[in-house]
Amino acid sequence: EVSLAGCMLSASWIVSLLLSFRTGQIMTSTPLHLGRTFLAFLCAPLFFLLSSSLWAQTNAPLCGPSPEVKAALQPLYKQRQASDETDYAYWHSRMAALKALLERYPNNFFVQSEYVNAMMAPDPSTDGWPSERGTLKVIAEYKALHERHPDDAVIEILYARTLTDRDTPAAIKLLDDALRKMPSFPLPNLDLVRIYTSPNFRDQAKAESHLSAFLSACPESAEGYTWLRSMANDDFTRKSMAQFRKVAETRTAQTVGVYPELWGLEFKSHPRSDYPALRKQVAADVARIRALNLQKEFRWWYALEQGYRLLGDQKQLKWAETESDKQIQLPGSSPRIPEVAQWFNAHPYPGPDAPKEKKQAYFRAELQQTDQWVKKYPNSRQVWRDRMTAMEALDDVSAAECATTLKNILQLDQANAGPLPLYWRTYFDLADFLSQKSVEPAQEVELARKGLDTAVEDWENIPVADLNATKDDLDYYPNFYWPVEKAQLLMYEAEGYSRLQQPEKSLAALGKANLQIQALNSDMTADPSRRQLHDRNSLYHRAEYLYWRGMARVAQLQGQNTDAMAYYQSALVARLGSDRMPSPGEKDELADAAHKLWVSLGGTENGWNAWYGERANALANQPRLEWETASQPLPPFRLTDLHGKTWQLADLKGKVVVLNFWATWCIYCREEFPNLEKLAEQYKNQPDVVFLSMDTDDDPGLVDPFLKQHKLTFPVLSAEAYATDTLKVDLIPQIWIVGPDEVVHLKAVGYDPTGKWVQGMKDAIDKFKSQAVGTAAPASEDETRPRP
Repeated sequence: EVSLAGCMLSASWIVSLLLSFRTGQIMTSTPLHLGRTFLAFLCAPLFFLLSSSLWAQTNAPLCGPSPEVKAALQPLYKQRQASDETDYAYWHSRMAALKALLERYPNNFFVQSEYVNAMMAPDPSTDGWPSERGTLKVIAEYKALHERHPDDAVIEILYARTLTDRDTPAAIKLLDDALRKMPSFPLPNLDLVRIYTSPNFRDQAKAESHLSAFLSACPESAEGYTWLRSMANDDFTRKSMAQFRKVAETRTAQTVGVYPELWGLEFKSHPRSDYPALRKQVAADVARIRALNLQKEFRWWYALEQGYRLLGDQKQLKWAETESDKQIQLPGSSPRIPEVAQWFNAHPYPGPDAPKEKKQAYFRAELQQTDQWVKKYPNSRQVWRDRMTAMEALDDVSAAECATTLKNILQLDQANAGPLPLYWRTYFDLADFLSQKSVEPAQEVELARKGLDTAVEDWENIPVADLNATKDDLDYYPNFYWPVEKAQLLMYEAEGYSRLQQPEKSLAALGKANLQIQALNSDMTADPSRRQLHDRNSLYHRAEYLYWRGMARVAQLQGQNTDAMAYYQSALVARLGSDRMPSPGEKDELADAAHKLWVSLGGTENGWNAWYGERANALANQPRLEWETASQPLPPFRLTDLHGKTWQLADLKGKVVVLNFWATWCIYCREEFPNLEKLAEQYKNQPDVVFLSMDTDDDPGLVDPFLKQHKLTFPVLSAEAYATDTLKVDLIPQIWIVGPDEVVHLKAVGYDPTGKWVQGMKDAIDKFKSQAVGTAAPASEDETRPRP
């Protein structure tokens, strides 16, 4: 059975992903550790190590709850949200059940663990965001308990779990102290394994020591074995794998979710010559798993999907993906609607390069579908959000339709939050919707002010996770991202007042926004080498152009048209540096308003085009692929491709090398591959240009079936350790351009989905191709050997 903890992602895993999606930014790359950790999460409850039927109950009583407690917890794991049940009602019923269990078992470690985890999971008021409100409350609770009972090891462990990823050094001290006091209790060892395998606290020796201690105490517990892929000691891993398979096979119904982790370990620890035999073993495992027929269990479906991926069985994989959408709803998630997912699968978005008419037709069809969905599923937040998205993209939606949709979303969000205040981002998104559609100005002001009122507390209470956060991360969110969002809310307020013909109130809000923007400018120029420089520039220029647009509108209200023209010019120039340029053919309200005023002031078309039109057109035709300049010698390597050929740095001397970093689970990597393959084809007869693809999967068995499906022809190297440990690649897809001097000169993170990507890549390659040595470097010994 899936534990409550196993069905929830922690804040540290998803906050960066959520921020990208919820701010409306196009996310074209995925954190490498996030993808890996999410895959591991799907396989087994790795994170908080709560009770589930995976825990052994015979020889190691301290490895899990007693049979009585396990039975008492089972209803909690099976609880699902009804389609007509609000998020708050569902959340409240779960919390009530947990509190009843706490009264029944007041001192039980496993029941308290479930309570801690539930408090730190997303609550209804955050619309899916991690609940920092609940986290702060449970931290305070266990801090007080620890102060009253400083010698209680169990309280120390639970308190440490509330602090991990927030104040991890303090959590380490608590866990170490708990182990000294109660060395027979093995669970803290896995908490420490998690910490010592994280990027910022990595210590392989300590991680292996604690994992060894846990496996020695709990050899029948599947959770411990799922950490083996994080161990650097191959001997230790191999010795443990046989027991891992035994655990999985002897209790298949209970441990079905760990099979993908087991398969990954087996492929990773065997040579490629053993892969055919391993796939036969996977086929036998999949047959045994499918015979269990656990159609309501998420991990059963996931194990089948991963098994079919390893086998390259696309037909069965499609079956599993389609059927799981119909059957599965995770605890803690809003009810899923299969027909909605099926519609989007059958109607893919035409893409940013598609003609405007085609994109409008797509969103009009989506809006028509939501007419039916909102009647059938009136309590589905996702259906109403889909409706709002379609409306935002269409040019001909009436003000009345927009107002009705907003009213329903606001009522539904409040019902889902119950008595809790709505999260600031809800107000932000709805104010943005009204801004885009230019309707309901009074409500836009109200939503912006409510967003500002709730944002202060919410922003102050969201820490950046310290297990994975870089120095830049720790600076970026409190000192840049949150002030940008505050400025945006102030400008929604100002915009509403402008449309209400209240220029004085609009100017007051714009003045406050300008103070935020000036602080952002100082922060951005303080250290231009920071990793989020592109994001900082884009967000800063976006805020700047919105400010000048607001000033122009107020000036026009006051009859100061010459001033308004100057403000419009500033807005247009600032927008050139943001990511908010409209696509060719799309409506451009800012440029249209500025152009209309320009003409009214006596400006000519030639003057307008010379000043703005030519620059805007040139920018519209540029690739969105952003290159970061570098001067980094490529470290030596010796890696084998999928055909058995060994590559090393000396082979690349005198050549321009395109290094592509990817993984099979990366959505944006899959979108990038067709264009990358076309680009490689254009250079295939040019020996001074080499394309090397570095796969970062920690399950190499997935790569062959994936490449066969996607028909890639350029060399693919198994490079997980080299990419992550040596090169420190943490976002994919990522492309590096290495010059003939074996130095990395350009780096690009993410993928530009427009057709301009290929030209941007060619420009970068050709820039260094002219520097290539006339003759290629001598063939290495490995190149002269026949391929196996």
